[in-house]
Amino acid sequence: MNFSTAGDLRSLYLPRQSQKFSLLLIFFCCAGAYAESATVEVQGIAASDLGKKNPSVPAALAGYKAELLNTNYGTFADAGRQSVKTSSSTKGSAAIGKYSVDIAVTKVEGEPKVVVTINAGGRPIITPIRHRLVSGRRFVLEVGAKDAPTIFIITVKDTN
Repeated sequence: MNFSTAGDLRSLYLPRQSQKFSLLLIFFCCAGAYAESATVEVQGIAASDLGKKNPSVPAALAGYKAELLNTNYGTFADAGRQSVKTSSSTKGSAAIGKYSVDIAVTKVEGEPKVVVTINAGGRPIITPIRHRLVSGRRFVLEVGAKDAPTIFIITVKDTN
């Protein structure tokens, strides 16, 4: 055989129809490779004493001490914790105090994201927050009165 072009060489390894099929197969496999569900923990914390020196974190919130000491508040109380299962087809929700925390999984620009919206009285009070969907990822949101807010610590526990 005499191969004069690269196109001829490619056809030796894979017929042209098989090349197209292989590319489509790779595309569809990669497109579905993002996590479609997650378990997310929502911890609510009532904060007060803005500007207090020597903040005190109760033992029940010791797992969140690093995040709480990075705030400007001195007193913290557990406002409730819930574990929420969510997926790309089902939104999860946690009711903590007077707030409802809606959590969804979506794909933005090809990357899986967890989307969090905090509602009060059935209406969103923040613009939905998007973070990469990665197990162990933790982020903090603060809502309510400036001198006594509710702090939400959201942790992605596992993804599927």
